[in-house]
Amino acid sequence: MRILVVSWQLLAVTLALTGTSAARAGADAGGEAAAFVARYVALHAAGDFHSLLALHTEDSELLLPGQPPIRGRQALADLFAFDAALDSRLEIAAAAFDGDDLVLGAIVERNALFAALGLESIRYLPGTRMTLREGRIVRTRAADLEPASRSELEAALGAALAWLRRYRPAELAEHLPDGRFRYDARAAHWWRTALADRNAAPARLAPEAETAERLGRELMAIWQSGETAALAGIVAPEAVYEENVRGQRFVGVDGFAGYVGHVHRWASEVEMEIDRVTVGSGHAHFEWRFRAVQSGPLGDLVPDPTRRRVEVRGATLVEARDGRIVRAADHLDGLGFVLSLGGRVALPGGRVLERP
Repeated sequence: MRILVVSWQLLAVTLALTGTSAARAGADAGGEAAAFVARYVALHAAGDFHSLLALHTEDSELLLPGQPPIRGRQALADLFAFDAALDSRLEIAAAAFDGDDLVLGAIVERNALFAALGLESIRYLPGTRMTLREGRIVRTRAADLEPASRSELEAALGAALAWLRRYRPAELAEHLPDGRFRYDARAAHWWRTALADRNAAPARLAPEAETAERLGRELMAIWQSGETAALAGIVAPEAVYEENVRGQRFVGVDGFAGYVGHVHRWASEVEMEIDRVTVGSGHAHFEWRFRAVQSGPLGDLVPDPTRRRVEVRGATLVEARDGRIVRAADHLDGLGFVLSLGGRVALPGGRVLERP
C-alpha cells in the first residue's frame, strides 16, 4: 500500500545512523556491533547529523521496500534534516555483524509526526542491513514494518490524508508528490503544522459550517465551469458579492451571474484550483489559484486577445444562512493579474515592473 511505503521512507532513513565498520576482532564482534549502535543512536538523539553523514560514502544509498533508491550525500542530508525537525528517537534491540553487513534487530521509532497521528511509536521487524566499506556505510537495506504497526499506521495516516486532501490539497500535493514524502526540514515543519491544525479542528463540523463549505465549493466549481444557472440554487435573493480590485458589489443571483459569467467571455481553459480551506461557524474561506487564457476582449481594459496564460492567486470568503450564500467576498492579486496579461507598471523613481 502506498502510504505504508511512504512511511518507510520517513523512518528507514534513521536506520542508516546505526551502522559503520571498523577493524573487528572476531571474538568481540558482537560487543563492537552493540557499541556502534549505542554510539549512533546517541548521535541521532543529539541531532548530530553532520557526523552521521560523514559515515556514508558519496554514493551511499538507502533501499526501501517498493521504492527507488535514495542515493547520495545530499539526498541523505535532506532526509536527516527532515528527521531532526521531527525530533525522532530510536530504540534498537540488538545488532550483529554478518561479514561486511551490520544486521539490526527490531527497531522502535518515536517522532512528532507519529505523535500527531496518535501513535506512540512504530516498530520494525529485525533484519535491516547496512553494508559497510572501509568504515563507511555503502548501502542500507530496510526491513519491513511489524504487522500491527503496519495496520495502525495505515489507519492513522489514511485518516489524516483524507482531511488534508479536503482542506489542504495544494500543500499536500507539494509535500506528498505522487504519494511520496518530500524530505527536508521545511517539509517536516509543514507536516507538524498541518497535523496540528487537523487535530485542533472539530471532529465533526456544525451543520452551518458544513453548509458554508459545501456552498463555497459549489461556487468555486461554477467559477470554473461558467454554468451560472446553477447559482439560483445556492445564492440568496439579497446576497452580496464584493470584489477588492475595483471595489464593486454585485447583488442577488443576477449580480452573481454577471460577475462570475464575465470571466468566460474573455477567458478560455479556465481552471480554479483550491489551495486551502478554513471553515468556521456559518462561513468558509477558500484560498485558490485561477488559471486561464485571455482569448477574448477583457472589457475596456484589454480590448484585444493577448493569448497569454494568466495565473492569479486569491481568496474567497463565503457566508451562508438558511442553506444559501448571503455574502461572498473576493480578495485577489490585482497587480499579478495585470502583469500576467503583459501589463507594465511604472513606479516612482523610474522602475518598471513587468513579467517576461
